[in-house]
Amino acid sequence: MAYELSSFLLAHDFLIKPPYTCKPNTPMAEVYKMMKKFNVDYTPVIDEDSKFYGIIEHRAVQKLFTKRIYELKQKELSMES
Repeated sequence: MAYELSSFLLAHDFLIKPPYTCKPNTPMAEVYKMMKKFNVDYTPVIDEDSKFYGIIEHRAVQKLFTKRIYELKQKELSMES
């Protein structure tokens, strides 16, 4: 029965409109803030014509921020020496 039903269903039937999208030039701090606000793990990126450009993962944003903080800390330590 489930197999018979699945032949009538399409991916489109399960699409959920994302609560937030961003543009390629949206600052990462804003993307991170909105991801936390809407409690989402992924944010679609759309271009100026509202065409799909890519996806940003929450985990990738956290990794980027962690890397940047580490780089700034290393720079601070090297300036103290």
